[in-house]
Amino acid sequence: MNLDFKEYLAYSVPGEEIRVRAVGEQIVANKSGNQINFIIPDEHNVMFITLRIPGNQLLQGRLQIDLGHKATSWSDRPCPNIQAWRESDGTMIPITVTLDTKEFDKFYINNLVAGITNYVKLSF
Repeated sequence: MNLDFKEYLAYSVPGEEIRVRAVGEQIVANKSGNQINFIIPDEHNVMFITLRIPGNQLLQGRLQIDLGHKATSWSDRPCPNIQAWRESDGTMIPITVTLDTKEFDKFYINNLVAGITNYVKLSF
């Protein structure tokens, strides 16, 4: 198994970025409003994903993540550890995470803060 991790931007526009640390460099992220979709090839191992998201891009402080693994049940769904903090002063944000009960590769990060830039780290 190749464990040569690389860190790179999977998505970047002014004021926003999605940084990935993974084996392989073919992971793609697409963002539209408060929804982020990933394309992660099967042979790739992801260590972490860091999101830099302006609060004005969120709908009611919520961010929807689709990891694109095509999980078919609760037992094979990816469940990352998630933390969030304010860019301005590093204060942790007390978020909650809701798993989608029908589409097993989706989840929602709740209670992000409008009006500031939020950082979110997903660790696998």
